[in-house]
Amino acid sequence: MAAPPTAFAIWHRDNSGIVDFQYPAEAPIHSVVERCISICRKMLENSEGQRAFVTLAERVEKARRGSPAWYKTGLTDTADMESITQGFFQKVFTRFPTVFVDYTVREPDYLAITPRYPRIGSDTAFEPSRLCIMLNGQVSSKLAELLTEMLEQADTILKRVGHMAGTWARARKSNTTENRMQFNRFLFAFSNTILHELAHLLITYLGQGRFATPEGINQGNIARAPDLAKNEAGRALERMLLGGALNFYRDPNQGTEDRLSGVPYLNKKDDAYQIDQEIIDSIADSQLEFPYRCSGPPEQRALVTMASNYTGQLNAWTDPLGDPGVLQSVSKSVPPLPDINIDELWHPAPRPASSEWEEDSGEEQ
Repeated sequence: MAAPPTAFAIWHRDNSGIVDFQYPAEAPIHSVVERCISICRKMLENSEGQRAFVTLAERVEKARRGSPAWYKTGLTDTADMESITQGFFQKVFTRFPTVFVDYTVREPDYLAITPRYPRIGSDTAFEPSRLCIMLNGQVSSKLAELLTEMLEQADTILKRVGHMAGTWARARKSNTTENRMQFNRFLFAFSNTILHELAHLLITYLGQGRFATPEGINQGNIARAPDLAKNEAGRALERMLLGGALNFYRDPNQGTEDRLSGVPYLNKKDDAYQIDQEIIDSIADSQLEFPYRCSGPPEQRALVTMASNYTGQLNAWTDPLGDPGVLQSVSKSVPPLPDINIDELWHPAPRPASSEWEEDSGEEQ
């Protein structure tokens, strides 16, 4: 049985933390983020994707300590974690977490952040749209210099999500193989990032916002991956579903376009493997294959993260839903997410002559 259409909203948050407008459906950024949510939704509907979430929930239940969970009446009870996780899926399918294109998230290695929420009460009180995923809105101007050839743009700040929309605009006009490959890498990066963040929201769901990720829920024995010892539900999910920890590196031996979105690799134990471009293209078109297939032997060249040369301001984020006025606004009825395909992104609705979001669209003038 197909999941119901997902209701969602995408908001702009400026670099001072002010949530000032909701992106209209015709905005380029709205279109590309919508597409990423659509791909992520397909991952949640996929049997392997669901199995990975259930396994994560089972591990969390095994590792938790203290009073019984809300879904158990006693410490010795056995919980059906598959049914519990299905409840989580249905919640997310009905009302997706509110998405902010957030310019207080500045460091390029942070593609997204999901705030930890306090106690939320019972299962019925868990409302995903009252929680949020904050997508990185910007990276430093030094990285922006790498984009001028492709985007014909020399802004003082490279907007990470904004330039995904800019890549789409460029690809829509020329539709070259190179441009489409680059755009697909953006879709791949942010779709997987949103899935990663949903693993954190699963922890919130299971623990009613009362406990952090339990000990041992992490990326395992992956020496080259960041945050090795950190309890990290998103990394644990990646290892179970994707086949390793997903990272995006800035490879100095490859061209400007690869530096734009980052070159995706899977970290497995002591090695890093570049993900096959065919897999990236397939995921961008919602043709799923897990775990991700890699091309070639382990990478022998030195790999550096996207933030390796970053000298700009550090992240200055706070919870955008901490403001009751913002929460009231974003909790209003929102439209359902259509099941859009990749070709629809190359032929979007006509753009309005002018609007508030124009400066963030990344589209060429």
